[in-house]
Parts: sequence; C-alpha cells; structure tokens
Amino acid sequence: MVSISANGVNASSLSGDEQVAARADLINRHLFMWQRLSSTGRGELAGRFTDQVTGAPSQVDFTRALDMRRVGVMGHSRGGAAVTWHAADRHREQWPAGVNVKAVLALAPAYNVMTEDMASYRIGGTPFAVMRGTCDGQVGQEALSFASDATDRSTADVYQYRVHGANHNYFNTQWSPSSGQVAAADDALDADGGPAQCTDVDSSAVDRRLSEARQRQVGMTYVGAFFRRYLTDDRASQTLLEGRERPLSHLATIDVRSRVHP
Repeated sequence: MVSISANGVNASSLSGDEQVAARADLINRHLFMWQRLSSTGRGELAGRFTDQVTGAPSQVDFTRALDMRRVGVMGHSRGGAAVTWHAADRHREQWPAGVNVKAVLALAPAYNVMTEDMASYRIGGTPFAVMRGTCDGQVGQEALSFASDATDRSTADVYQYRVHGANHNYFNTQWSPSSGQVAAADDALDADGGPAQCTDVDSSAVDRRLSEARQRQVGMTYVGAFFRRYLTDDRASQTLLEGRERPLSHLATIDVRSRVHP
C-alpha cells in the first residue's frame, strides 16, 4: 500500500474540477514512477527508500516485484473525487503505459457537485465502491448520490456503504484527535441525547457515535475486502461486500447497496 501526499495541491489556488484533475494527475505521476521502478529498477524512486524505524537509507529491489496490471486506487474526501475522476472512462487513456486500474474506492468523497461535466466522473467498466458515514460533518449525502450518478451506466460491480455513526475525519489517522495534529477533530454534529449521539451536515437523523478505533475497523474491513476481491480474485469477500455477511454488526450498523454482475 502506498499513500500519496497531496499537500501541494491543497496549497494551490485550484478549485472545483481543476483541483480534482490535478489530484488525478498526481496519481498518474506516482503510478508512472512505480511502473518504471518495477519494470527497470530505475527512476525517481530508485534509492529513495528508508528504514521505517531508524530512518536510515534502505536498499529495496522492486524490479519485477509489482503487478502494475492490478492496481487499486482509494481516496478520502477530495481524494475520493480524484480517484473517481482518475478512473473515469474519459481519462483511462491518461493512465501510464503498463498500468491497469482494477478497482476504485471513494471514501467519504467530496465531489464537485457543481460540475457541468459529469462525463469526467463517469465510470463504466471498473469495479467501484463508495463509503460515507451518517455523522459526516463535512460531506453531505450527495457523496452517495453523486457516486450513483457516476456509475449508473457501469457494466462492472458497484457497492455503496452507509456507516451509521461514522464521521468524516476518523477514517484518517492524521485528521483524528488522537493524532495531536493541528485542526484534527471530531467533525460530527452533536445531537440531542448527549455526546454519544451525532448527526450529519444535512440530516436530523440521530445515530450512536462511533469511536476512532471502531470507525477505522469498519473502514479497514470493507476497504480490505473490496480490494482483495478485485485485485486478488478472492471471492470469499463477496458475501461481506454484498451485505449477506455482517461480521461487524456488534460495532456498527452498515447499510449496503450493491449491483453485482454475474
């Protein structure tokens, strides 16, 4: 798993679809570097790795170690909009040579709902999943409806997950209060019934608030199952993805909608 820093895009003056496109370009740039490293052992990433404990330079040989024909992309918040744009049929030709994106997951995606170019988000042939919490204090329910519109003509499998009691920030360890980072916070809106209750930006429905640990456990379980299914063909994950198996029912209520092709 590789995480891309998009702080440069965050600091830019770009907005709307231009910012989403810049994030997609950043994804392609990283995929290009990894494809080159895997196929030749050379490129900008060669010799740039360090030991995660000591920070000392670490020699890692990635030559022919990666299968760039089976790539999964996941983005949170504005990154969720970016991976949708990146995987859209219109933009597939921009993927680096030798790279094939096999699965896409938008996590609490912050879409540009004012776009006049819906075709730039439309995905027709790549398995897709979207997840949003009912106590998201930053992204409204349009995250799910926009994703539905983007995949309404898809011939691939599509999943939608609505996690009761989940907010926006707890999916991200850096944005959660336990990180100690500036502006890290519980973004859920307080609801009648005390601090254990919450609601979202555009609903009066009340749910039981999830803790950081519980919310991330839900996220890791479903995100992991989705990518195992479409990157490794692990069909044992299918029952969970479709909601026929609910191993986390003791932690949270998760509404599941799926459109699976035989």
